[in-house]
Amino acid sequence: LQNVRVELQQKEMKKSGKNNFSHYDYFELADFLPLVNELCSKHHITPIVTFTTQEAKLTIYNQDALSMIVPNVDLVVSDLASYDYEDELYESELTKKGVKYFPYLAIEKHLKSGHDKTKYLYLIDFDFFEHEGSQEFKKILSEQVSIKSLVVLPQSFFQGNPKAILILDKVKKGSTNIVSLPPLSDRDKFIDVIQEIKQQLEE
Repeated sequence: LQNVRVELQQKEMKKSGKNNFSHYDYFELADFLPLVNELCSKHHITPIVTFTTQEAKLTIYNQDALSMIVPNVDLVVSDLASYDYEDELYESELTKKGVKYFPYLAIEKHLKSGHDKTKYLYLIDFDFFEHEGSQEFKKILSEQVSIKSLVVLPQSFFQGNPKAILILDKVKKGSTNIVSLPPLSDRDKFIDVIQEIKQQLEE
């Protein structure tokens, strides 16, 4: 928020509103709102204004998953959007090597949270390990966690590209279990695989 404030005051804004009775100019929404929206997008925040009969309230939501660490969590669950992260101010071991793929950076950040038994569940695109920087990312995974499971989800779950669930564990033991979740139409087999996944998470 402070960065938005500083950058906004550095912008040259002209007052388009005119009060002909008292002879002064004033800002209209169109004078500054586009600039505010641009800066909020740049700094990954979303402001929401609500009104009551007594007050106006501004709530700001942090939309940047890389800007904070939540310590001592037992489980991290995330649906990772697939895009390149373009914030020149953000720095990590991966960005120093030119990696920009957001899911890699997000997982790298999340691995700094939790404790020695934390588990991580991610909904990922099917081509997750094929993006630029994948070798550097795999090296970080091998050093810090084990890939416990890769669950391939049914194509019928999605209209577009297929997805999978990546399960990571701070406890480094065993081999990676790759399973394909059957369609819901095969109810008994679907339940069996879910129970298998549940058992792996409890181990």
